Amino acid sequence: MKKLLFLPTLIIVLSIFSVLGTPVQNLNSAESENILKRSLPDSLYTKLKNRPIIFYSSGHYGYSWSLIARIDSTYQIYCGRVSYTGDQNNNETSESIPFDTTKLIIHNNAILSWGFDSISVEATNMEKVYRSNYITLCTDLYVFNSNGVNIFNSGDAISFAGRDSIGFNEKFQKLCLIMMWLSDSRIRKYIPDSAIY
Repeated sequence: MKKLLFLPTLIIVLSIFSVLGTPVQNLNSAESENILKRSLPDSLYTKLKNRPIIFYSSGHYGYSWSLIARIDSTYQIYCGRVSYTGDQNNNETSESIPFDTTKLIIHNNAILSWGFDSISVEATNMEKVYRSNYITLCTDLYVFNSNGVNIFNSGDAISFAGRDSIGFNEKFQKLCLIMMWLSDSRIRKYIPDSAIY
């Protein structure tokens, strides 16, 4: 009898630790909509809250983030960091490695348009594929529509399985690479510009 109770208790305890341990994790819809409020400085959140947004976060207790907002027919790029204490930092100007924003957007216009317009529709027919081994680093890609509603969340998936998943995964991985490259200026020296634009 004790052995039968041990397994469910262990599962519950591990679940609680995984929820308490990381601020960036698989979130339900209401929580994922608050990721922007938790991550962005108030002035930036107010400016962007009802705009179509692609948002990426990567980290453990603290995390780096990047977002691309579509405003009218243009894209605006922002990046920053949330420390493990919850302090928000936008644009990392002291550590920033400059890049050609216009060239990045022009070269990746098709993949960005796909992220805004198609990823959520195509993902409905696919299953998320997660890592087989546990790592503490969580990554998430979110897409918000112009009403501020979260319409896609990768939920730390590394890929997707299903019909047409090969083409979907190629675009998904490319979009994640762009967003990761934007999110943390320290990694830009390790990923060649040719992989981005």
